[in-house]
Amino acid sequence: MAIPSGVAIFLCRNGDATMSNDAAFFRQQAILQRTAAGEATLNNVREQCERAAASWEVMASRAERTEKLRADREAKVQHAPIVAAE
Repeated sequence: MAIPSGVAIFLCRNGDATMSNDAAFFRQQAILQRTAAGEATLNNVREQCERAAASWEVMASRAERTEKLRADREAKVQHAPIVAAE
């Protein structure tokens, strides 16, 4: 199965794969990574967590942008004049 761009895959505790492209989920993951960075005692671990947090924020921004574009497109389609086929 091909994984769509911008979709994160995670394994649940039972081993089932789940996907998320929800900005709130991405922001929560960024918070977790920032917390881990703050608790890290090794510089390389702290830096890795900070990079991960930045990546999660980028994914959240992209998800928000995608959702806005989708909503705008759907609104445009709903308000478009209906043209009868002849």
